[in-house]
Amino acid sequence: MRKIEMLKITRFEGIPSAELVFNKPVSLFVGRNNQGKSSIIDALTFAFTGKCRSISKFKDTGALSHGGQKGMQVHVNYKDKDGELCVIKRSTSNASKNLDPNPIIPYCLDSQAFLKLSAPERGKILASVLGEGLNELIKEAIATHIGDFPEPIRAEIKAAGVNIYDVDALRDEVVMIRRGYKREANELDLLEPTLTSYQLPENYAVDKDEKELASITAHINQAERDIAIVKERLQIQANIHDIGKAIKEHEADIRPEPRIGVMDEADKVATSELIVQLANLIGKKHDNLNDIIQCPTCEQDVEVNELLAVAGTRKQWLTKFKTAIEERNAIVKKNAGLQRQVDGLKEYLKKLEADLAELPELDGPKIEKELSSLRAQQSVLNDNIEHYRQFQNQAMQVKINQKKHNEFAELVKQCDRIDDALKDGGPVKSAIAAGGRELPINQKLLDVWGMTGLTWQNNGEILYNGRPIEQASRSEQYRASSVMALALSKIGNVGICSLDEFETLVGDNANQFFDVVNECGLNNVFVCASSVADYTVVEIPKWLEVFTVNKGVIKRI
Repeated sequence: MRKIEMLKITRFEGIPSAELVFNKPVSLFVGRNNQGKSSIIDALTFAFTGKCRSISKFKDTGALSHGGQKGMQVHVNYKDKDGELCVIKRSTSNASKNLDPNPIIPYCLDSQAFLKLSAPERGKILASVLGEGLNELIKEAIATHIGDFPEPIRAEIKAAGVNIYDVDALRDEVVMIRRGYKREANELDLLEPTLTSYQLPENYAVDKDEKELASITAHINQAERDIAIVKERLQIQANIHDIGKAIKEHEADIRPEPRIGVMDEADKVATSELIVQLANLIGKKHDNLNDIIQCPTCEQDVEVNELLAVAGTRKQWLTKFKTAIEERNAIVKKNAGLQRQVDGLKEYLKKLEADLAELPELDGPKIEKELSSLRAQQSVLNDNIEHYRQFQNQAMQVKINQKKHNEFAELVKQCDRIDDALKDGGPVKSAIAAGGRELPINQKLLDVWGMTGLTWQNNGEILYNGRPIEQASRSEQYRASSVMALALSKIGNVGICSLDEFETLVGDNANQFFDVVNECGLNNVFVCASSVADYTVVEIPKWLEVFTVNKGVIKRI
């Protein structure tokens, strides 16, 4: 158990500065109201938890500073259960760091806070300290009165990270799950579709349309092939026209060969050129000009000199008409090229005419009109068949939705069953309450406070004279909270607790109370009492130390 040895307060709430050393198990702080007694308890609570009665959020700790001054700090030296010295220096800057993990400490230092919790909340706190006893009780109650959770609900509870031993949190999650199931069920489309809603007659037969669509598609394919033939004929006819035109143009470009003197035939020009060439060769071979040779052109016997004379005449003629001959040769060459093109075009023309003859003559406009009508029928049939598919898909989805809706309805029914079992007054909580294990309370404490009818259990239930403590009077609740604070500190192995409004005990009861508190074996019990009594003239027991508190100034007696 913890044992606080020193408390140093700097600019905290109503106390500007104080340093207290605790040497005895019970410390009594006395003084008028609003003098700073509660600030001492708040300082201890702040040191261990980072919070206190006046604040519930770490970010608000600046409000604890005395007069708004900077430098607020609470310094505590204490020994842990192993006797090791521990030091806490708590301020605004580290309010949320390195907090004491024991969940009971805040309720040991604020005696009324524990009673303000609901029974399940108290049960959770006690379970975290006392071990698995309560969890086993909850588990057994759930198994008995709920049984196995349906797998979808179990999976969602697990995904939400809910502790099944936290009955209220478990119920809240089940309620949320049920709400989700209802929402999903309401979002399902359960309206069965009709053919008319898809622009189809009630007696619509899709197989009839599919058969007709196949026939129309075949006709469309044939019509498209016919249109292709019509287009091919037109293209061939256009090509025939263009080729015929090209033939005429090429034939018109062929020029007549011009006359060259009296020897205007092209073969005479060639003969003359041949005679000149042969005469040159013969002249070189025959030294005697009277030699008889055969004329290469007429094949008659002639003298060499005669042949040379003819060759000379022909050479003069060729020289004279050289330009005309060259022009004539160019025309002849060009005409030959044009004629070759004409011959090639005429050959291709014959092929095109043969191809055209093989293609049937069809009525293109009529076929186009029929094709347009067929395509319009095909579009209507395709739309009908697609609408029918959509109708079938929707009908199938509605069946799936109806099945889901039934599943959701069953899950909602299961959630209702679980909710009824977990709610306040339900069988689970009743079983937990009935099965709770009573926890010990010092009987002398109960006698001193006149609370002999007070009992409490590990499930968080606190009863006074057989009734829930919430139904007791305010005075009874206060006295119960004082007893609870001492009991919590004892069973939670905390070792410290505080009691406020001690002045409600007077005379012998007060003395007996101090005796009993000492017997409880706690290391530090801090008692605050509104009193103006002079304790300097009172004999103080060796286990009790008394401090006066006046306007934030604390003095030991």
